Parts: sequence; structure tokens; C-alpha cells
Amino acid sequence: MWLIMEIVEHVSVRIDHIKELFVDALNEGDSEEMKRKFGFAVRYHSDLLELGFYINKCFSSSMLCLILLGAAILGCASFGYMQAGSSTYLIVCACWFFGLAIICISGQHLTDESLSIGDVIYDTKWYEVGLSLRKDILFVMMRCQRPMILRAAGFGVMNYIMIVSVLRTSYSFVSLLGATS
Repeated sequence: MWLIMEIVEHVSVRIDHIKELFVDALNEGDSEEMKRKFGFAVRYHSDLLELGFYINKCFSSSMLCLILLGAAILGCASFGYMQAGSSTYLIVCACWFFGLAIICISGQHLTDESLSIGDVIYDTKWYEVGLSLRKDILFVMMRCQRPMILRAAGFGVMNYIMIVSVLRTSYSFVSLLGATS
């Protein structure tokens, strides 16, 4: 969980750098230098998107296990705490929730940061550049509307909504265990 959070923070720093590169390129006075800098920023952005693909490829099955096991363990440990009152159950709940929260908050942060690239480009004076570069800028802005996300093996996206979904499922486990006991 910490590794995924640190990777997302690294990608976030790279996204901030990409935003600076786009702004620097679009504020350049010389049109040839502007095209060169903009092309570099686009290639950098493309490489970062590819890195996001590999992050999902490496960690999506782990995140799926975290979701599935987390919901069951949170539900069973919560029920155990309500029945026995032991602080051990409470610690288990806190640790699993903390791990889930780390991943989901990191996923939401990644999504928000990647969407902000288009906003930064839009806030520049992109409409004052040449027509050919303006078309390239519009393509980049359209691509920035599709955010980078952390996936849980096709099961869902790791974000704030996933935290709520897992907690709802955990509550269902608590209700089921309460009804059967």
C-alpha cells in the first residue's frame, strides 16, 4: 500500500513538471522553440500515461484482493468487536481501513492531478499561437479529459467512491452476521 502511494506521489510530481513544461512552452516567444518545447512536453506526457498503464498492470490484482478481502475482514472484525468488545478487533479494522484509505485517496489524487493538466493548458494564451500548434494543443486538451486512474483488476477504480463501496459491503457483512447469530 505504501509502495503504491509513493509511486502515485512520484507520478504526481511528474505531472506537476509536465504542467510547468506546457506553460513554459506556450509562453515562449519564438514559434520554433515553442513547437520544440511543446513537442517535448507531449512526449513526456505520453510516457507518463504509459507509466500509468504499467502501474495498473503491476498492481491491479493486488488492489482487487485488498478490496475483496478488506470488505470481508472489516465486516467480520467489526462484528467481532461488537460481540466481544476486544480491542484486537478494533485494531484489525483500523489497519485494514487505513490501508484501503491510502490506496483510494492516492487513486483519487492521481485522477485529480491528471485532469488538471488540461486546465493548466487552457489557462495559458493557447489561442494566440499558430494554427498548426493550436490543433495539437486541442488534441492534448482532449486527451487530458480522460484521467489516469488506479484500477482494481477491472472491478473498479480506486477513489473515494470505492472507500464508500467497501464500507457498505462491510456493513452488509455485519448485518448478515448479526442476523445469523
